[in-house]
Amino acid sequence: MENNGGGVQLWENVIFKHFEEYPLYGNKKLKLDKLLLVRELKRDNKHLVIVGKSRQWKPDIKLRIVEIWKN
Repeated sequence: MENNGGGVQLWENVIFKHFEEYPLYGNKKLKLDKLLLVRELKRDNKHLVIVGKSRQWKPDIKLRIVEIWKN
């Protein structure tokens, strides 16, 4: 994953590693699994499109994330 700052490093190096060692169960596990799916969509900034001077989420990626959270 491209280094996008401290937030990404925190999730990759601390939070996700913590839950690999100390797994969650029940609804919390389901929510973490959804976060992991979203993380995969965000790899290498392929989820973004440049519009003018800003970066925006690609519409198809937005829809996939909405579907992940609905299920």
